[in-house]
Amino acid sequence: METKEKTYNGMVINGFSAILFNLVMLPALAFLNFYLLEEVVWLAVPILLVLILAFVLMLPGYFSQEPNEARVMVFFGKYEGTFKRTGFYWVNPFMNLKSATALIR
Repeated sequence: METKEKTYNGMVINGFSAILFNLVMLPALAFLNFYLLEEVVWLAVPILLVLILAFVLMLPGYFSQEPNEARVMVFFGKYEGTFKRTGFYWVNPFMNLKSATALIR
């Protein structure tokens, strides 16, 4: 039987680096937003809302991978590959991560 499995080669970021970005850069950008746009308050609020939206949208992208485990990466219904590396990672939050062991059952 021939398998059509391929290794996922998309963008995968170390989860700890992504948390650093989430927890340090976003509040810093919000602070700079109010500091730099003090005279143009009407522009500061929409920019802050976009930054908060980016923060919230980034949260579902985190996942941890245990040894001898694989995840099937599906992007809007299209198979992108199988991810097998062990560790804590961040991927595109719109990527659907399915455990490969759950698909076998």
